[in-house]
Amino acid sequence: MKTHYQELFIKDINEATLRARILGKVIEKSNNGFIIDDGTGIIEVMVNEGMSLIRGDFDVGKDIMIFGKVITIDDTQKIFADLVLDVQNLNVKQYRKIISLTKELEESGFL
Repeated sequence: MKTHYQELFIKDINEATLRARILGKVIEKSNNGFIIDDGTGIIEVMVNEGMSLIRGDFDVGKDIMIFGKVITIDDTQKIFADLVLDVQNLNVKQYRKIISLTKELEESGFL
């Protein structure tokens, strides 16, 4: 079965969200993961030792893309990362604009 990750902003994650793809900036690191901010909210991302990290590390201030399962612990939503991509070379502003426009087109029925 194919795994589908929804392209979402953190503010759009809800109880029905199973898997998400989030672009954000690392704002804090912890022993078992980090916290990211995408401009619409913050979320804790948990990682394990076997998780794939593509090109680089997730230092504070870096832009990264997370692919992971959305879980709820103590009434708080978190992401258990399947994959983390270093997207430092991505034009984040343009990328977010494209995602927002795509969502608008989908909601209006054009896509």
